[in-house]
Amino acid sequence: TVLGGKPAVLSDEARFTLGVLGGVAIGWGVAMLIVFREAARLGAAAAAPLLRGVALSVIVWFVIDSALSVATGYGLNVVPNLVLLAGLIVPLWRAGLLGAARP
Repeated sequence: TVLGGKPAVLSDEARFTLGVLGGVAIGWGVAMLIVFREAARLGAAAAAPLLRGVALSVIVWFVIDSALSVATGYGLNVVPNLVLLAGLIVPLWRAGLLGAARP
């Protein structure tokens, strides 16, 4: 169901889109896991450019996904987007890997 208790009705196209996006999200998660494992192996200084690249890619995703969510009437999707964005950016920023070190 969706908000308000109404059952979700999905067209074949919507089911296909959700399936493809699910696969993309899982692939993205696997790629992130590999990148973060490699970054941990390299150490903070050597991994910083790699992690900044990941941060940039997530920021680009956030801007596009959130803007399209709002534009298509699904602005509430920005909330989980913010959680995901903060879950990545805040730890990298606090670790000093994005140009601002924690005191």
